[in-house]
This record gives sequence, structure tokens and C-alpha cells, in this order.
Amino acid sequence: MRSIFFNSKIWYQLRPNYYVGFVALPVGIMLAALVFFSFVAEELAEVLGIPPGVPVIEQPNGILWLVISLIVGVTLMITGCWIGYLLNALILRFVFGWSWMQLRELFLFSQVPPHWRKGESKQ
Repeated sequence: MRSIFFNSKIWYQLRPNYYVGFVALPVGIMLAALVFFSFVAEELAEVLGIPPGVPVIEQPNGILWLVISLIVGVTLMITGCWIGYLLNALILRFVFGWSWMQLRELFLFSQVPPHWRKGESKQ
């Protein structure tokens, strides 16, 4: 079984309220990282001598800015997503009282509780 992060099939099987609750933090923090990235990109342009409002590709350091920006942007997005999943695990552990074994089964092996799935009854 694959980790829940890479198991695309499991997301289609979850009830909407559990799906939204589970992905809200990772997606929200990932988008917040992009807001932070916009400030980083502006500062990087200033450091590399790229004036605002001009095509970056036409500047002497434009390609360097583009490469660094892509690396930083993707890194921030992935980090934000992982932080969101870590917060989900901490919430499940300390707010809902899940055991470390339950968290391991959920995050590493995609073993979601039966009542999280569509068509399953809550017991």
C-alpha cells in the first residue's frame, strides 16, 4: 500500500467533509507559501539588478532569476504541503487522541477509518 500523500485513488473514496478537512491545511499552507514567495521573488530581482515591470528574460541576470525563483517556489510549495500534513497528524494525535499506530496506518499505508469512505456507515 502506498503513502496517503501519493495515493490518488484514496481521495476519490473519501466523504467530502473528511476530504476537505484533510486537505485544507496542506493546500492552505502551500498557497500561503506562494504569497511569501512573491516577496522573495521581488527581493531576488532587486539583488540581481532587475528593475520592476520589465521582462525578466531581457535582463542580464534574467535566466538566473528564473532558475532560482522556480527552485525556491517549488521548494516552498512542497514544504508548505508537508507542514500541513504534519499539522494534520498532530491534530489527529493530540486533539482527537489517535495513537501513533493509527497515524502510521493512515499516513504511510492509506488505511483510512471505514466511516471516512463514501457509502460506509458510521459506527
